[in-house]
Amino acid sequence: MIPQILSEQDATLYQRIFALQHDGKMQAAEKLLQQVDDRRLQGHVLYQRYMHPTAYRSRYRELQAWMSDYSDHPGAYRIYKLAMRRKPDSWQAPVTPQKWRNRAARDENIAQYHSPTQRSAGKQREIRRIRRHIQRLIGRGQPTNALKYLQRKEIDRQLDAVETDLARGEIAKGYFLAGLDAKALQQAELAANRSGNFVPQAHWFAGLAAWRQGDAERAATHFSALADNHLPYASSWDRAAAAYWAARAWLTIGQPQKISHYLTIAAQHPRTLHGILARRQLGQPLAFDWTSSALTQGALHYLQQFPAVDRM
Repeated sequence: MIPQILSEQDATLYQRIFALQHDGKMQAAEKLLQQVDDRRLQGHVLYQRYMHPTAYRSRYRELQAWMSDYSDHPGAYRIYKLAMRRKPDSWQAPVTPQKWRNRAARDENIAQYHSPTQRSAGKQREIRRIRRHIQRLIGRGQPTNALKYLQRKEIDRQLDAVETDLARGEIAKGYFLAGLDAKALQQAELAANRSGNFVPQAHWFAGLAAWRQGDAERAATHFSALADNHLPYASSWDRAAAAYWAARAWLTIGQPQKISHYLTIAAQHPRTLHGILARRQLGQPLAFDWTSSALTQGALHYLQQFPAVDRM
């Protein structure tokens, strides 16, 4: 039996608070909030208040305090962006949002590249700063500015070849998502040709960009390179997707003898989308049990270790 997290009184109060704030009645909502005994949903209440489009203008001090207390909440990134816009020059920056990765990918223990170059702690911080800046520019839809930054002499000489190609792979992704396939292919191939074993996404975006340009043979080469790569820098999702698309590309250019090989690789990862598609095409069964599992007391105790579960 699932335990009741909130009392009936607190649950009712929270419902009224959220409804009042939705209508812009912040003072009335705050009065009710003072009557709540269990404050585990306070972060969500304040998020709704601070992000209201018309009824409340949040101050930097409030946003900074929210980030200190609730950086693991789903709205943390939006609060952080707003806080950074309103931060006075002399004030300390807010806590950054906690990052969450796909659990399936995390369970695979995908290897991360570590440069063999001996560096001081200060140099390592500088490398991290360079990578963050490049990712920030790409996130803003500015892959060309990211490329120009990467090509600066004072930046280029600090990175080893693989680190440069990891950045090129990210830039290629940015170009691809912007629909600039020729530029995506150029950057992805530069990275893939030199460091493809360590930068699997370079082959992936090179393949996608080539496919979208109608160059199926080039796409097949890159998809196959990723699918056949047995180094631990790509996830099962990456390999299954690359193998499935390799099969499609080889069929397109009239080499059907290669289809079975790549569909078989994809089918080895049945818990991925492309693995499921490959198994269906090969006529292989999908060994899934869709019966709902019982929630045991042990599982319940495990879930209750995570504060986010109580807030659901």
